[in-house]
Amino acid sequence: MAPSQKRRKNMERELFYEKMKEALMEIKPDEMEITFMRVDKQNRMGLHGCTLSMPDAAAAPTFYLEDLYEAYLNGTAVEDIAEGVIEFAKENNREVIPNGIDVVDYESARKHLGLMVIGAEENREYLETLVHEVVEGLALVPIVFIDDDHSTGCIKIKKELLMAWEVTAQEVMEEAKQNSARVMPPTFKLMSDILRENSDLDLDDLCVPEEAELFVVSNRYFVCGASVAFYPGFLEGIGKALGTDFYILPSSINELILLKDLGQNPLELLQIVKTVNRTQLQPEEVLADAVYYYSRSGGFRKILPMEAILE
Repeated sequence: MAPSQKRRKNMERELFYEKMKEALMEIKPDEMEITFMRVDKQNRMGLHGCTLSMPDAAAAPTFYLEDLYEAYLNGTAVEDIAEGVIEFAKENNREVIPNGIDVVDYESARKHLGLMVIGAEENREYLETLVHEVVEGLALVPIVFIDDDHSTGCIKIKKELLMAWEVTAQEVMEEAKQNSARVMPPTFKLMSDILRENSDLDLDDLCVPEEAELFVVSNRYFVCGASVAFYPGFLEGIGKALGTDFYILPSSINELILLKDLGQNPLELLQIVKTVNRTQLQPEEVLADAVYYYSRSGGFRKILPMEAILE
């Protein structure tokens, strides 16, 4: 893209942001407070966030103007987007956090601690504010996992919260690891079974060789499910069940794909991962441009690029 064209697109985006802010402020109920701020998320830094809060709300939704801009580019008018945002916010402000969780109280929050995993290098700056542990280029981040009849979600644990909790980062990380299988129970399924359950695809049309069985691991909610790889004993149990070593493809932060080691070319597997990351996922869903391997004798590790070429 030429510099002049890029500048014009940036100006158009900034103009939309201002129009959206004006539209939201114009039609919001008098009692609703709208806060505009810059927000960092995994793989997305400096987003233009807006939180819409009702009086005495313990939890309120946050929207990102970057995402609303995509709806605008697809033909939705600014006024219609604003009305949809306001209506959603009115219906989804919560007077209490689900399950009665008091995030500031460690004894209340610790029963709901779980894990999520994000790319460490891609989120180096973002991770400076979070409790985390890096394993093979992946950052394990403890979260307070929220689940009720309406939705699921998570609150990442920031380092500043440790003082209020009067615990160390290591204590929180260990608690999250031990709790995760209970709070976010793991699942292990054949991909073919998931396709049967969730799509209209004819499996006979997929042309996947029978010996190339694909397995999907996640949690019951398929939210932050890639973290199951770090549940104590989980990969070890799969290795025993399959009776073989296996590759792990990070298909998103929500799930992983496993396939038995049948002599596949890791470089080809890496290309599959990269293609999916660039064409099928939202930026915040991407876990890593990498391929991982579980050996029953050596454990979990990342396959380095040179290894993939040599194999």
